[in-house]
Amino acid sequence: MIKVLVVVLVLLVVGGVWFASSLASHAKRKQVAQSGIAGGTPVPASWAGDHSPEARMHRRLVAASRALESLPLGDVASIERKVDIEQRINGINAQLVSAAVVSGGSKAQILAALEAQVAEVEGDVARVVVDRRGLG
Repeated sequence: MIKVLVVVLVLLVVGGVWFASSLASHAKRKQVAQSGIAGGTPVPASWAGDHSPEARMHRRLVAASRALESLPLGDVASIERKVDIEQRINGINAQLVSAAVVSGGSKAQILAALEAQVAEVEGDVARVVVDRRGLG
């Protein structure tokens, strides 16, 4: 009887550990998949939850990129506008990756300039979304 209880207990523990590791692995894969911009520069995996200025701006760019992706294609002019914004998003994102390795006083200036560019892109995306969805 005790042997059966021990076997059942061991099986429960092994099953629990397997379930927890499977869940953690799935969550990590999902986080890594959501951390990038389609066609963009690879970023450090730590940026998915990091609080550095570069990581926060990257996540804002990801959100802007996803907002653009959610829109229907539309006419040629709107497609060109979306492509232009997506290229700017990818360019800013690449600059963020480069800025992450800079040290010293110039980093603050670089990040301030990038912050302004991120805000400008977010505004452009908001205008495109409003125009395409007829909210304006």
